[in-house]
Amino acid sequence: MHIFRFLFIAIVTLAAFGGASKPAAAAESYDSCVGFIDALPAVITTQGIWCLRQNLDTSASSGNIIDIQTNNVTIDCNGFRIRGSGGGASTAAEGIHATGRLNLAIRHCTIRGFARGIHLEAGSGYLVENNLVDQSRYVGIEISGAGSVVRRNTVVNSGGLPLSAEAFAIAAEGDVIDNVVVGVFGDDSVTNFTANGIYSQSDPAVTFGIVIQGNRIRNLTPKGTGQAIGITSSGSGVAVRDNAIGQASSTTGRGVACLDNTSHVRDNVILNYVTGISVACHDAGGNSVD
Repeated sequence: MHIFRFLFIAIVTLAAFGGASKPAAAAESYDSCVGFIDALPAVITTQGIWCLRQNLDTSASSGNIIDIQTNNVTIDCNGFRIRGSGGGASTAAEGIHATGRLNLAIRHCTIRGFARGIHLEAGSGYLVENNLVDQSRYVGIEISGAGSVVRRNTVVNSGGLPLSAEAFAIAAEGDVIDNVVVGVFGDDSVTNFTANGIYSQSDPAVTFGIVIQGNRIRNLTPKGTGQAIGITSSGSGVAVRDNAIGQASSTTGRGVACLDNTSHVRDNVILNYVTGISVACHDAGGNSVD
């Protein structure tokens, strides 16, 4: 009797642990959505949370595919995909775009195959988080605006726009935190190409005292006289810290480049760049450069 009781308890315990080892399926709720984006292109003119509930494709080769034309908007893709690969290698289409807006958030999106995946410009309070942006032909995520944050995104395989001499995974005015950048490459039509991982833009009004922290950057592929540049800090008083910036083999370029010697570079791991940290940076110590 005691043996059967022991076996029963063991089976129940194993079943419980087995269930706990699997991630619980997220319960999708659209209760907070003010509207849905069910077709592309889409123009957002009402404030609130706008949601995707299915994957969406477009073959447009120009224009803003989701154009936010009001303030206080969140685009929540709920893990669904916006794909613009049908626009071709020379596409000028932008996945999600806004100009001069306030308090926008873009989250939980997969955005694929646009010239720029996410482009929010000339506003303030932009938050871009937890997105997968891949196969952007020129820039994966481009943000300009005071009080902006780009965090926890994965930006993969940026570049390939014909005749373009450079491409960027992330170009941002604001804090850039805990992102993963894998792959920036040039099109076969280009002889000299510079591959940029994270470029901190240079408006002194919004790039003073920002943080570029905890990012992982790898597989940048320059061509000809071009360079691979893991992180470029062009603001004043920027803290570049705790980033891992690596190449598979020795690569022409700079792991961290600074355009202002008040940028402090600290506790970064930099591998296989001809120049690990440019002389214009203030090396604050703790960096591992191999």
